[in-house]
Amino acid sequence: MKAYLAVAAGTVFLSVLCSVLVPEGKLKKTVLFSLRMVCLAALIQPIYNLFCFSDSESAEICDYSFICGVYSDQQESAAESEIFNEFGESCSCEITIDYIGGEFVQTAISVTTESGNGQTILLIYEYLERAGYINISVI
Repeated sequence: MKAYLAVAAGTVFLSVLCSVLVPEGKLKKTVLFSLRMVCLAALIQPIYNLFCFSDSESAEICDYSFICGVYSDQQESAAESEIFNEFGESCSCEITIDYIGGEFVQTAISVTTESGNGQTILLIYEYLERAGYINISVI
């Protein structure tokens, strides 16, 4: 807020100073018009900033940890049903989703099967690997 007031006051001060120093005539009208436009732009800058977000401001608006949690829950449910449909194995999945570099990235998956059958665990691991998962843990 202090920076805005300093810019506004400085702009008005320079406008007044230039209007006093510029001689009468056509040039003065042009200079005064230009200075008034600059003052107007300086004064309406906060209104413009309401509608334009920089990356840092948009990061403050979004709660990416909440979004990652919701996305992770949905992916876990989908993975559990996919494993059940593919192998007939009931399991619980934990998928870690992080917001990295402007996109949501799956960083780990952990699957806990109910039976603990070694052959099924290996098949599930290979299936998840082919599906593109990384940091896979199947128990």
